[in-house]
Amino acid sequence: MSSLVGILTEKLGSLPASVIYTFPNLRSRNAFIKNGYLSRNVLPTRFYFPSPTYCCFRLNSHKQSYRRFNRPIARYREIGHDEAAELTTGRDTVLPRLVRDGEYLKWRYFQPTAEDRFRLWAIEPAASPKPLVAITTCHRYSKGKFTVFLELLPQTGKDNPRWLAGMLTALGRRNGCGILYSNEKIGGGLLSPTWELPLPDRFNPRPIELLIYPQPGNGELEKAFLSTQFTTADWLGFL
Repeated sequence: MSSLVGILTEKLGSLPASVIYTFPNLRSRNAFIKNGYLSRNVLPTRFYFPSPTYCCFRLNSHKQSYRRFNRPIARYREIGHDEAAELTTGRDTVLPRLVRDGEYLKWRYFQPTAEDRFRLWAIEPAASPKPLVAITTCHRYSKGKFTVFLELLPQTGKDNPRWLAGMLTALGRRNGCGILYSNEKIGGGLLSPTWELPLPDRFNPRPIELLIYPQPGNGELEKAFLSTQFTTADWLGFL
């Protein structure tokens, strides 16, 4: 394993203006460390619970909207691969080389082994004309069913809308899932429709650790890379 990592790293290092990184599992982590990879951060997993302000927010299934009292916050609809690809392809991201297009969606969420486990939502915030694509799934863990937030596309590197966690929680509950969890921050604070609670390390079956291979003269690119928000769909082996 260590030799394979070394060979692959050498090949990737020949690419111009690149960042070599990985989110290893616990069994492969040492192979990367032995080849000079450095730990940069760990993506914490967060649970989201309804707060008292959540009662002000409601899904309106007839109008496919998420509302605060009677004011639409966003509209939503469930979409398939083709529309998701159309909405995400060509959109600006913090790192243009971090490709999140139709081929990526097909590889990650539409493999035969996926068995229709993933749901794609087009979310149109009232304050923005550009739709976002949110990807969720429902997962059984510790005798419960949880909504898992996997990704928001396109990736902007900015905080997600404060109401997004509440909206995804409500959509999940309509499909028989419980509390939302994610390894990306989805809003928070007392004014958010949800409260968040980090999952304690002792209950985390797989810490999501980001390792980066240091490359000379690559500091600015690495800095931009680290400002990008990450989620991972295989936190508990989804794919």
